[in-house]
Amino acid sequence: MIQTKAFNEYLDEFYDYLAGIVDAYDGLREAVLAQIDAVSRADISAMDENLKAQQALVFRIGDFEQRLEGYFAHLEVEAQTLTEFIALIPPEAQYRFYDILGRFAAVAQDVSVYKEQCRVLLEARIYGIDKILQKQGRTPETTYKRDASHSDEPGRILRTDI
Repeated sequence: MIQTKAFNEYLDEFYDYLAGIVDAYDGLREAVLAQIDAVSRADISAMDENLKAQQALVFRIGDFEQRLEGYFAHLEVEAQTLTEFIALIPPEAQYRFYDILGRFAAVAQDVSVYKEQCRVLLEARIYGIDKILQKQGRTPETTYKRDASHSDEPGRILRTDI
């Protein structure tokens, strides 16, 4: 790894990219909070708009792994994770990268907690609807042509291990 003006400029560009990713995750945190509100109010149109906004944010950060590898290769740093990368760059640049890593970890943790809260709230809503239908003598066995008698562990859209 040769430290030149070009290296430092590209390192700055990489830092700016990571700051943009943290901002996107922060936007995702706000979107999940809005989703919790929409679910609690049973506002279907707000939930629909919110999911579209979340999809756009996820799309924006979807190529994170590939971009990370590209930055590592261009900077000629052999690392598998961002933490490894930070340990290999010049010490004067490490602090700001550790700062962005800490910010990302905090936001990613919030997103994870809020998504879980939203999942629990949705399950409670669905349970309530199911009970009402049972009292009326109607019990739907399928939802969108899939068996609705059990739920699988929710999938992970966003990786938070870095």
